[in-house]
Amino acid sequence: MKKRLVFFALAIALMFVLASPMVYPVTVSGYNQLQPLRLGFPLPYLEQQVTLTPFDSDFPLTLRMQSPLENPSTILWGNLLLDVVLVAGMLFVLWLLTKVLLARFV
Repeated sequence: MKKRLVFFALAIALMFVLASPMVYPVTVSGYNQLQPLRLGFPLPYLEQQVTLTPFDSDFPLTLRMQSPLENPSTILWGNLLLDVVLVAGMLFVLWLLTKVLLARFV
């Protein structure tokens, strides 16, 4: 049962973390934050080289992941692994709290 729960938590965490650059935007307030653009949640694990040249009046910009075919991307594997473990741990703790609270009040 616990092996299945750990696998399920890791699978949900992996889906959540991999979708995060496409869902959660990044706010850029200056030129120095554009190169490279770091995306991902809770820790940024994807770096993209963005070819935008905005004017000073355009800041702050809200950006999401751009096409990897047009903008070279790099995956920070350590941050990705840590993200998946953190989210899976949070899901596991949430499951334990739910189980304890249900057993206490039911």
